[in-house]
Amino acid sequence: MYIIAEIAQAHDGSLGNALNFIKAAKKAGANAVKFQHHIASEESTKKDKFRVNIFPQDNSRYEYWKRIQFRDDEWVIINKACKEECIDLIISPFSIKSVKKCLELDVKAFKIGSGEVNNYELLEACLRTGKMMIISSGMSTWNEIQKSFDFCRQFHNEITILQCTSKYPCPLSEVGLKNISRIRSKFNCSSGLSDHSGDLHVGMAACALGAEFLEVHICWNKLMFGPDTTSSLTIEQLHEICSFRDKFFEMKNEKDKDSIAFDLNQTKELFGRSLVASKSLKKGEIIDDSCIVYKKPGGGLRLDQKSDILKKRLIKDIAFDEPFKVDHFL
Repeated sequence: MYIIAEIAQAHDGSLGNALNFIKAAKKAGANAVKFQHHIASEESTKKDKFRVNIFPQDNSRYEYWKRIQFRDDEWVIINKACKEECIDLIISPFSIKSVKKCLELDVKAFKIGSGEVNNYELLEACLRTGKMMIISSGMSTWNEIQKSFDFCRQFHNEITILQCTSKYPCPLSEVGLKNISRIRSKFNCSSGLSDHSGDLHVGMAACALGAEFLEVHICWNKLMFGPDTTSSLTIEQLHEICSFRDKFFEMKNEKDKDSIAFDLNQTKELFGRSLVASKSLKKGEIIDDSCIVYKKPGGGLRLDQKSDILKKRLIKDIAFDEPFKVDHFL
């Protein structure tokens, strides 16, 4: 499972904070970090309303985007940091100009946010770059997803559609994990989850159900300032999911039972049983049921070989609890 650490606005406009998030996400085991590329003048008017109005210094969403957007030279630094940390950079653009700016960076894929699924101008601008497309379905009907998918498919880009519910935080009852397999089947593309629950068990469950992608918001602490904090995982929780992913990958691989049994031959003998003498027996005695018991350890004659020694005459003395052998008989 490919895990994307969504930094979004958690950096609050601080380049240093953004760079630290990149390092922390890599150390936690994420495959990629995801940023949002905002150019306020290209995407918002001053009438644009806040989803969560918690910003004391910003009078409008336009002012907020203006304050936290990175300059071109800062994006170069972010891009370089991702390369140095060997972690993929994924970006959600929100304007045609953003897409053009992102082409100057080593972007692994474009992530289309839930609110932009029907923005065909933006979709086309991203698609014409040839980059992989990751589409979030958090606000869309099946019909809307189908239309966007059909539009994207004509450009022959690699396409992934993520199950998502755009609620912050998203209740567990509305996460919709079963939609992951439905998307994969319906659109014949890779799928996964863009999670806003803030619960690390959701990502683990998605992994166990075969999600190919998982996107989770991250934060330093659940008490930190930010519009997505309640919907985010801490770096420690991100590490737990990545660790679960790696262990689950090891566990789910098919293992040949015959090969395992061969490797466990010594253990098998320890836990197995052998046919042994129930009492001391003398040379010349004929073996009947009363002479035989089945006890640990294994390595001797098995229970299914009992009929091979019944009514046979001993050619040597056998001590109590001594395992029977084929050469004990005529």
